[in-house]
Amino acid sequence: MKNKKILASLLCLLLSLLAIGCQAKSGEGGKAPIPADDFKPVVDTGKDSELYGRYLEYEENATLAFKDYSEAAASDFLYELDDTGVVIKKYIGDGNIVVLPESIDGVSVVKLCEGTFSGSALRAVYIPDSVKNMEKGVFSECDGLSTLRLPFIGDGEEKNYLGHIFGADSYDENAITVPASLDMLILGDGAEEIAQYALRGCKTLSALILPDSVSEIGDLALYECADLVYVSLGDGVESVGEYSFAYCTSLYAIDCSGVGKIGDGAFFSCSALNSITLNMSEGDYLGRIFGASDHDYNGDFVPLSLRNVTVAEGSTAIPSFAFASCKYITSVTLPESLETVGARAFYACRSLASITLPDRVTKIMDDAFFGCDAMVSANLGESLESLGMQAFFGCESLKRISLPDTLSALEPSTFYGCIALEEVSLGGVKKIGKDTFGGCTSLHPVSVSGIDVAEGNGALTGKTEE
Repeated sequence: MKNKKILASLLCLLLSLLAIGCQAKSGEGGKAPIPADDFKPVVDTGKDSELYGRYLEYEENATLAFKDYSEAAASDFLYELDDTGVVIKKYIGDGNIVVLPESIDGVSVVKLCEGTFSGSALRAVYIPDSVKNMEKGVFSECDGLSTLRLPFIGDGEEKNYLGHIFGADSYDENAITVPASLDMLILGDGAEEIAQYALRGCKTLSALILPDSVSEIGDLALYECADLVYVSLGDGVESVGEYSFAYCTSLYAIDCSGVGKIGDGAFFSCSALNSITLNMSEGDYLGRIFGASDHDYNGDFVPLSLRNVTVAEGSTAIPSFAFASCKYITSVTLPESLETVGARAFYACRSLASITLPDRVTKIMDDAFFGCDAMVSANLGESLESLGMQAFFGCESLKRISLPDTLSALEPSTFYGCIALEEVSLGGVKKIGKDTFGGCTSLHPVSVSGIDVAEGNGALTGKTEE
């Protein structure tokens, strides 16, 4: 009896494997359709969110900070002169918004001593780029400080973490020394980098504004800045380090269009990220910057919140598998420089409602938009020369397609299963492969005079096929 149960179990397993094998052959080229499940395409509701409101607020405040405030008077400070310039010993004024002067009596202000602002009831302080050194504890016990403009992070020499000016002995103390009130950090034109660990653990920092002079953001630089909503990278950042923004769980949007290198896991667990702009290079895939070790894990690591992706101008190709299985993305904006869309580049992007390809695109590879079952419209541009097999297989919401005059042939199963497809303009097509329009049950027949049409395209020709 026991042996019979074992044999029965093995038989069930064999039948299951055979069934899977049959399913895998259901489409031309051995690609199975997207499995049926309860997934419902999402829409972008980010602009209705509280985070979006905060993002806009910080974007505006970044341009207004210190705009209408004049430099503090020399009499508000105790200071001395040395051979390098003016050294500020202590702030003795009574204002809560202070713009430190660049010079006093024509001599540059170059240094802030320990305790310069210690214990002051300050809300905002502007430190000019003339300052080259800040000692430990310049802002110790400034518990109400909200906005800070600095020429650099740290002391201007070796202590390159924010907590230094609040009395920390290392970056590990950022979280306990940087006041919880600090909301916005603005860096001046003297800053060249955000060093490794520089802002690590500054959990209440909500906005970071960088100048064009910053070219590098180090590994783990903003790790666990949990309240960070708004970041302006400037135009100079070339490199963003590994896990640099990891666990920035309030980050709403970021523009990395000028960044040539984004490290692995740079945005790991940025679970509120709605929009990102980035460059794409050969072999890259979206999940990598979120911690995925392979494109197969895009769906596991790309945050469920991500709705909008913009590929930066200058990118010439969308790599194969770049956005595969990113089923929550609703919008992808492509650059005018784009020329190629790789195989399975947008495979199973199940919330992607439309795509517009620029006119420089000449090649779309196999399965590029396979299973994009929420896609209603696709603009293929005017220069397309090659459209791969099963490129739009199973795009069940696609209603119409216009093929350019530059495209002369359609591969097998290109539009297989596009059950909502009603209208097709064949452009310059002279040859149509097997099952190219198979299963397109809503299609209005068109004239195929002079076109070599393979079997399985009865929906296109209007002829019933046995």
